[in-house]
Amino acid sequence: MHTASCKCGRVSFEIELDSYNVGICHCSDCQKISGSHFANIYHKDEIKFQGAEFITVYDSSDWAKRAFCGVCGSNLYYKFKQAEGYSLAAGLFDDQRDFTLQTQLFVDKKPAYLNIANVTEDMTEAEIRAKYNF
Repeated sequence: MHTASCKCGRVSFEIELDSYNVGICHCSDCQKISGSHFANIYHKDEIKFQGAEFITVYDSSDWAKRAFCGVCGSNLYYKFKQAEGYSLAAGLFDDQRDFTLQTQLFVDKKPAYLNIANVTEDMTEAEIRAKYNF
């Protein structure tokens, strides 16, 4: 089991992860909410959040919603409206030692000052839109 929480600890959860693959998104929305990119780990099942009353969820686009802790502002997840699962902020997890960066999305939107040396599967905005039909 992997434990995770926001900065203030009011929102927490415990889940089993099927994969330790981290993806990072460089889209403009992720840059706005994080100041850079959003590093996430996917979880396909529902999550029982402790402190769910502190979670603020909002529509961030026509196809997705985001959530954050209403007390400390920690980003919690990104979720497609028409799909199962959560893209959880990787930084929420207490133990990240087995996490591996695998994917970078919207690489054509990545800021020029950011150079990530990891070898990853990279996708541009056009490739993502074609693959997921949005």
